[in-house]
Amino acid sequence: MEYKSRKRNRLEYYSYSQSGAYFITICTKDKKCIFGKVVVGDGALDVPEMNSSSLGKIVDDEIRKSGEIYESVKIDKYIVMPNHIHMILIVENDNKNGTSGAHIRKC
Repeated sequence: MEYKSRKRNRLEYYSYSQSGAYFITICTKDKKCIFGKVVVGDGALDVPEMNSSSLGKIVDDEIRKSGEIYESVKIDKYIVMPNHIHMILIVENDNKNGTSGAHIRKC
């Protein structure tokens, strides 16, 4: 089986554990719509909305919980779409060189 060559999507000498805001997109395998579907009402002014599947609801719940699990990570905004997720992740790392990464909060 041959795989497509993918372009490198990370900066070569950048530490992603540094404080900052990161825009992240996560796609499903083969772009399958497993998180739900977008539905639109009958009216001309109806706003499309996401009708989440059970898997989409689990993903939404886990994203919401991530701030409770990681001390230095905050999800600023996110949206779960039928076949992908967009989020703005804020890393607030007190280590100036950013080498410590996200700390897991102990129970």
